[in-house]
Amino acid sequence: WELALRLRMLPCLGFAGAALAEWAWLNQRPEVAAEVLEGWRPHARRPAAEPLDAEIRRYVLRAGVPGDAPEPDADPWAATDPYELALAGLDHGDPDELLTGLRTLDLLEATAAASLVRRLLAEQGVRAVPRGPSRSTRANPLGLTGRQLDVARLAAAGLTNAEIADQLVLSVRTVDHHVSAALAKLGLTRRRELAPVIAAAEMGEVDGRTG
Repeated sequence: WELALRLRMLPCLGFAGAALAEWAWLNQRPEVAAEVLEGWRPHARRPAAEPLDAEIRRYVLRAGVPGDAPEPDADPWAATDPYELALAGLDHGDPDELLTGLRTLDLLEATAAASLVRRLLAEQGVRAVPRGPSRSTRANPLGLTGRQLDVARLAAAGLTNAEIADQLVLSVRTVDHHVSAALAKLGLTRRRELAPVIAAAEMGEVDGRTG
């Protein structure tokens, strides 16, 4: 994000800002989301910025920073992306919509987001919330799903998200979500921190995780 701010290139600013804002939401760090919004604001009205602005503002709002919600049609991608559609209930606060979205998040193995949705449903007093990760996921010493672990291993090896997507036959967007979820679950902020954590876990040194 700091590099994107220095480069001032719109795609870098938009994608890095959205990723960091999503991380801030997943980790319940509204102060980080507020910093993203402050850094992004001077660029929000640049040509072709509207979809990027909409995505950043969605996550900033979800992280708890007051502001105006983006127009529903500002980001065409959000209308077709399963992950974003699953999170729409967060913006509307509708329990039925949240339950439907939760099932999608579980299918996508978006564990960090699903955990936050489960917490919100519990706070709303919703009963019969679908169970969380499978037994195999809980048995993983890092608590990652199988796909998250696959992605984390490749990211730890230095592959870019595009290279990981090509190797695992996934979309880059899906890889983005798996990387964000793995970092959030492991309490990390940078992908370069993955290597020692993954290595420690595979050697049986579970204490190698950060808290």
